[in-house]
Amino acid sequence: SHEDGQMMLVLPIDDIESYKKRDRLIVKHYYNFLQKEVKDVSNTEFVLHHWRPIRIYTNKKDQKLVVIGYFDRKTNNISERQAAKERLVAYFENGPGRECQIDHLYF
Repeated sequence: SHEDGQMMLVLPIDDIESYKKRDRLIVKHYYNFLQKEVKDVSNTEFVLHHWRPIRIYTNKKDQKLVVIGYFDRKTNNISERQAAKERLVAYFENGPGRECQIDHLYF
């Protein structure tokens, strides 16, 4: 149990057929991003301390809106939050995550 009551359970996304193929791809890339960003994604307390679970929405035009939260309780360092946002955007717009073709990315 975490102090804020949140828990993260990571399942092999390919084993969950109820997700659309593109949604599974987005989740995989978010996990890959976290592996680079956090180094130890098995430490869920640390991951949840900074990064929030991903939320994916699809509209009638099949556009993807992705919401990923970042929060650091221990610092009010705006520049670190901005740097984290820039790394996330760079990953999904110009890096390996661009294959997800996310239409709207909210942070």
